[in-house]
Amino acid sequence: MDTIQSLAQLAVQATGLTMAVMGLISFSEGKSQHNAGAQSEGMTKMIGGAIVFMVGTMVIPQIFSMLSI
Repeated sequence: MDTIQSLAQLAVQATGLTMAVMGLISFSEGKSQHNAGAQSEGMTKMIGGAIVFMVGTMVIPQIFSMLSI
């Protein structure tokens, strides 16, 4: 069960980190091109990625602890 929890946690964290990096790239491109829409989209992706990463860090272990009897 610990291996499955570790893999699930790693997968969710990797997804969140990837989203945050993509958001940083979008934000940087929008900043260099003076495009407010791209900046906003990039910031949204960064925040969303951070939230997904935190879910992987904090919520996944609690879900697995609730499933184990």
